[in-house]
Amino acid sequence: MADPASLSPEQQEILISLKQLFTAVECEVNKAAITPQIFHDILIHLEQTHEHFHRFEFVKILQNKIDTSLSAIIETELNKRPNSDPLDVIPEVTDVVFNSPEFNALQESFCLSMQEIIDVMVEIYHDPIRWEVGTPFLKEKNYVSNDDLSSSSNQTSGCMFFTSDQYFQIAQNLDPGMPKHVRQNALNCLFKTAPGECEHWSAIRQGIMDGLADEDYNFAEESLSLHAKLFNSGTSYSTSELYTSLSGHLIQHFQSSATYHIRMRNGLDTANKNTRCLLRRFMLLSIFQHDITTFWIRCPERHMIQPISQTIELLSLPGSEEGCLKPVQYLCLFDHKALWFRKWVHGCFTRNLVVSAMQKFNNFLKSSIECVSAGALPDIAPKDIYSSFTYSWKQLKYLEFIHSVNVIANIVQYKAGRELICEASSGNANGVIDILNKLIRVMTMDNSVFNLMDSSFHPQTIISELLREIIVSGEECRKLLSNEMVLKTFMQPLLDLPNWTTKCIQVCYYRNLTF
Repeated sequence: MADPASLSPEQQEILISLKQLFTAVECEVNKAAITPQIFHDILIHLEQTHEHFHRFEFVKILQNKIDTSLSAIIETELNKRPNSDPLDVIPEVTDVVFNSPEFNALQESFCLSMQEIIDVMVEIYHDPIRWEVGTPFLKEKNYVSNDDLSSSSNQTSGCMFFTSDQYFQIAQNLDPGMPKHVRQNALNCLFKTAPGECEHWSAIRQGIMDGLADEDYNFAEESLSLHAKLFNSGTSYSTSELYTSLSGHLIQHFQSSATYHIRMRNGLDTANKNTRCLLRRFMLLSIFQHDITTFWIRCPERHMIQPISQTIELLSLPGSEEGCLKPVQYLCLFDHKALWFRKWVHGCFTRNLVVSAMQKFNNFLKSSIECVSAGALPDIAPKDIYSSFTYSWKQLKYLEFIHSVNVIANIVQYKAGRELICEASSGNANGVIDILNKLIRVMTMDNSVFNLMDSSFHPQTIISELLREIIVSGEECRKLLSNEMVLKTFMQPLLDLPNWTTKCIQVCYYRNLTF
């Protein structure tokens, strides 16, 4: 007899997630007499027909297995086709992945594991008592069960669905003019909801955005926790609303002269309560930036425009006063490699939206160019970064410099990005060549301090990767690197050496090279 106890912990998780999935489609099954073929069709098309498909734990488990096993080969294949038409690339990469040993191994291991799980499910399906054994565990894991849908207990008990009128009342109760206990109750209700697209979400977004700026520290932190909670359980629509709420709050913060600001010369003390509060918001923003691209795969364009536009607007803002820290310098503390930007410009569709936003709010790119164009690296020993609770002005400037190098290195690889750099360089037609020259000077700079740092802080590594990407494309290489100014910059370290001609001949001879 099949026994659930014989399953591994991972298989038990899958068993519980499958029960959640089958419970969710039970109403569809019970509508009429159903055949195995009809039920099979329902499952095959569940992604198109079920609003909360991507919140099912089984889907998340399967997605995680795919990411872990196949992301490396997918990334490799995409890098082999940097300038191909996306419509051609997708089927080509899909064929390669489907025929790869990694996919076959994943398919074989998952099928064997699923067979054991199905044997257990078949054994216990007709036994109501044994079938309900998993229910307490479902509640413990915060999965959505039938009991949870009608629950009215505390915010950790499960999930509730509200009517349009109830959402309207929640939006009204979140107004800053309402008594604090009324706003608190409305916030607690949102902790229990499974947000979906409704006509009142814009008003709710305004209410929780006002909560982030509340003078009551605890209420403001609960509002931030709500953003994190709903982000993990929401739809593409509510995720977009939550992201714009958080980024909108930060825009208002830096545009206001009445809020707390830090002067750059004083450095950044993370032990300060107000500083920690602001840093938590930027940390969640950084997490949003990395994960939100997974929602963009299947969501309408209207859900993408505002998050992208507000992000670029936020990072274009200067400090509230001269000498104060800028938003981009806070973000650098969590993502100095600008990985969020790399993800956002990787796809052609989102890249167009990013470029459009950067044309509108061009200070972000201008400040990145100015930071790289300063002519010299900030005077800083990078080994000291992240080693204490306090960041000096020089450390913050160095992190901004690395972030700027990464932003430019990612945008300059694309035609629209190069046009944007020319516009940001006061319409200079040679703007791209100028910035490449400056990056090459940094790459060829003799700076022994680089030997002390992690490679992610090493601008020379970033720039050499950029040049490698350009060289892969013959057309881009001819346009950007086969230029007299660029070649001269490459040769400058040799020209600065004494007796450089003799040294060049010796190097070429030993490496069997010819002029």
